[in-house]
Amino acid sequence: TNLSLLNHRGPDEQKIIKFKYGSIGHTRLSIIGLKTKQASQPIFKEKKILSFNGEIYNYSYLSNELKKRKIVVSGKSDTEVLFLLLKNFGIKETLKKIDGMYAFSWCDLQKKECYLVRDKIGEKSLYYYINNNNFYFGSEIKSLIKLNGTKKSINLKKLSDYFYTGKINGNETFFKKIFEVEPGQIIKYDFKKNNLRKSFFWKIENKLKKKKKIDKNFELNLRNSIKSRFVSDVPIGIMLSSGLDSSTLFRILLEEFKNKEFTTFTATNKLKKFNENQKVDMLLKYLKKKFTNKIKNYRISPINFKEYLKEFKKISFFYDEPIQLFMSPLLSKICHNAKKNNFKVLYG
Repeated sequence: TNLSLLNHRGPDEQKIIKFKYGSIGHTRLSIIGLKTKQASQPIFKEKKILSFNGEIYNYSYLSNELKKRKIVVSGKSDTEVLFLLLKNFGIKETLKKIDGMYAFSWCDLQKKECYLVRDKIGEKSLYYYINNNNFYFGSEIKSLIKLNGTKKSINLKKLSDYFYTGKINGNETFFKKIFEVEPGQIIKYDFKKNNLRKSFFWKIENKLKKKKKIDKNFELNLRNSIKSRFVSDVPIGIMLSSGLDSSTLFRILLEEFKNKEFTTFTATNKLKKFNENQKVDMLLKYLKKKFTNKIKNYRISPINFKEYLKEFKKISFFYDEPIQLFMSPLLSKICHNAKKNNFKVLYG
């Protein structure tokens, strides 16, 4: 099946649910609720099906809210919490409550409808394809391209977008008739009528303010945001450069999680212009003097041009579309190194 194409996304569990209108498959990378049955996916209960990719950062708080309403919940899985929220409150109310990164499908077989939802910024990807009144969706384009009857045609009219901004904007992709669920978007598909409706629950354009004044609560919000995203049942590694963002993030983690051990990963580069080793050494020296935390730093050895091209070719399989960042092969090497050292999650 096409599910095997996505094994790299979820090596811990593979499962397929078949129902009256079709089937949904899921490959799982376990981060929260490692061995709890409530975290197994897809969840199929009471004629409702959830397939969810991502993390709900405030799931513990929401679990307690469900308990206050006498809703039975184990509190060990964000997947379980999301399912119960959708079942009891519906899509729109659930999206007001959850804080996270996510792409999920929610099928209600009683109402004969299926929803595709993507988080506000689009951290998790989701694509769909309609052919002869058949509705298909997946977290990567390759799973849709391999479908029988899919015509693999390049979307030539959108190439100028890529050369101008580095990405095709909106809901189109590099392939004709394969569409992307946009950030903050809800796609509703009616199984009976075979029609599709689109709406947005959030748009960044609506949040941009004309005043360029920094919110007085910026630091508090940043701290709370960083702490909430540090929720995991597996070790979390830190991607550390000498840049302002990763340095600030790491310092806040050291302040908020006193005496916790941290493992950081840094890329090195043969080109002096891009090599941050010296600055990272200065940063680590300063942080080790200031904090009592034990810090271990892994350096990714520089790659030559031949290795760079080889890695570029390899990662193009995972990207599905032309790669935007020339640093992607180095990022890939960091991820391989982290995996080798038993890290499933990288923070950065």
